[in-house]
Amino acid sequence: MSRDRTRIWPSALLVTALAAGIWSVGCQRKESAPPPPQAGAPTAAPEAPKPVVPETHKPAAVQVRRDLANVLAGAQNADLKKLDDDQWHPAGEGWRLATDPDGEGVVDQQGCMLIHLFQKGELMAAPCSKAMLAGGNTFCQQAGTAVYNNKCSSQVKVNIQTRTAEISLLGTWLSVTYLPGEELTVAMVFEGSASIRPVINVETRELGEPVIVQAGQGWYSLPDNKKGLVADAAGGVAVRQPADIGAFKPMITGIAALRPWVERIQRRAEADKVALHGLPSTAPVSAGTGRPH
Repeated sequence: MSRDRTRIWPSALLVTALAAGIWSVGCQRKESAPPPPQAGAPTAAPEAPKPVVPETHKPAAVQVRRDLANVLAGAQNADLKKLDDDQWHPAGEGWRLATDPDGEGVVDQQGCMLIHLFQKGELMAAPCSKAMLAGGNTFCQQAGTAVYNNKCSSQVKVNIQTRTAEISLLGTWLSVTYLPGEELTVAMVFEGSASIRPVINVETRELGEPVIVQAGQGWYSLPDNKKGLVADAAGGVAVRQPADIGAFKPMITGIAALRPWVERIQRRAEADKVALHGLPSTAPVSAGTGRPH
């Protein structure tokens, strides 16, 4: 009988140890599980969604197209070719654009800025002086009127040059006119602002002090020895000083070359839903039919 008890005793110990181990694991699992929420107890706020970070702007290829015939386009050191349709065409770096007395061309600059070059215009993607280094998007407007609509004003720095002015676009929408004969530059800001410096010496391209031209203001400049050409038409607007756009009515009506371009600026602003800020209307002129882009 004692032998049987001796054999049973180790087996009983083994069974007891296994049962104790299973009970311990079960208790640990119960202890690690969170207690059920009590009625009326505050619940934890759900985790706030992570903000969506917008993708950075990816520049697209520079493209040009005609809005009204005739428009010529090409590289700076190559012959310009006439655009025969209204489709977009790749322009590449260092492009040039020119329009005839009825033409109107459009440049899509890296998907950020649209440039509308009106009739009798010349524009290129380079500084006006070969001695100058291009910074950001630098354009030389050699003739005519263009509207610059910078949709990425916080990302893209834009410099517009004529023979008698240097314009840094701080906002989104402005027009620039350049008359080569008078060397007259007229800038009008319709949205945002611009920092403009006159060219004091056109031979050395010495620049004067900058002025800030706000939305609803215009500005003009020409060489000192040519101020008499527009003195009567200026209507009291001081040269190289900002003034309300409406104050430029005498100049617009007094300089015949400006009137067709003002008509195009008005149509472009209306198409882009941009305020005209009192831009004087002009009588109908034979400068092409024109149509909004």
